[in-house]
Amino acid sequence: MIINIQFLRTIATLMVVLFHVFPHYINADGLIKQFMFLLHQFGFIGVDMFFVISGFVIYKSSYRNNGQKKFLEFIYERAARIYLGYWPHMVIAIILVLWLQPVILERIDFIGSTFLTQPNFRELMIPVTWTLFFEVYFYLFFAFLLLFNKRHLSKILIVYFVAIVLVQLYGIIIENNYAVGKFENMSLVNKLIFSPFCLEFIMGCLIGIYFDSRRVKSLGLLFVLTLIFFGLGFYYQQSELLPSGLLAQGYNLPQRVFFYGFSAVFITMILIEVELRGKQLFPKFSLLMADAAYSIYLSHLIIIFVLLHSGFFSLTNKYPELIMVSILFYIFVTSVYSILFFKYIENPLNQKARALRNKLFPKH
Repeated sequence: MIINIQFLRTIATLMVVLFHVFPHYINADGLIKQFMFLLHQFGFIGVDMFFVISGFVIYKSSYRNNGQKKFLEFIYERAARIYLGYWPHMVIAIILVLWLQPVILERIDFIGSTFLTQPNFRELMIPVTWTLFFEVYFYLFFAFLLLFNKRHLSKILIVYFVAIVLVQLYGIIIENNYAVGKFENMSLVNKLIFSPFCLEFIMGCLIGIYFDSRRVKSLGLLFVLTLIFFGLGFYYQQSELLPSGLLAQGYNLPQRVFFYGFSAVFITMILIEVELRGKQLFPKFSLLMADAAYSIYLSHLIIIFVLLHSGFFSLTNKYPELIMVSILFYIFVTSVYSILFFKYIENPLNQKARALRNKLFPKH
């Protein structure tokens, strides 16, 4: 386990958490308002970091010194990891919505929400699970790759990468797929198999392949590249091309992956190389929060929903001087809840799943 990757996962999680809570603080002023504006513009980048990290972790956990994982074993492990941590939160969300705002249930796709096969966040029980729709697909794709010898992996990934780029260029230049109102009618093949987000998973895998036999010589160069791509993304969002921060709102836009996907790749490579050089970032904190990160990601909208219906945000907005305290309280509650959830629910379920895996896939 690379500690610095867990630290990056924690930062990515907190970015998404703050991105979703800040719109509820309408009376913020001064530095807090400016900070909130920045997070509203860029907090969504945490998802791009997740996708890159996920690709890296999938590769490293599947190809070890003692050989690669088997197809069915990989499918079992990934399914257990993603669904056992998610289903309890979905049940909690359904109960709370039934109690506090049952009208929401009228637009929910319960089958799609349960099995994470619905890409439209408006129809999901927990809206942020649109990202898990892509995770599930990439797990299936990577399981397919395990049927091939490891030496062919990088070639297959590069071919897939180029195919996605070509399909996206054709869709943008010829079909104008991202015009207003047109994306919704795009085929599922284009939305999923040739999605720009798949590029981030692939790049995460390629990072793992790169570090198998190479090292980063110049951290400074990667840092400069990170600033360049992030700066270009910032300029693009503020330009006439995308007024009002549309890049943050249009999560399907390939421009997002170009600017912030590559930024996430460079940051990931920097932190891996830093650890290989002997420097770990806040190891105890990173490990603690890494365990809770999945729960934080899934539960933070549920907690916002409860706080919203309790009058918490209305009260806080009456006293702007308490907004910073309120934000810290929200982060604290979400973190503590998620740590306890991992300890008493998610981890015990995962342990049972591992015990069953050992019976189903015994080591020889």
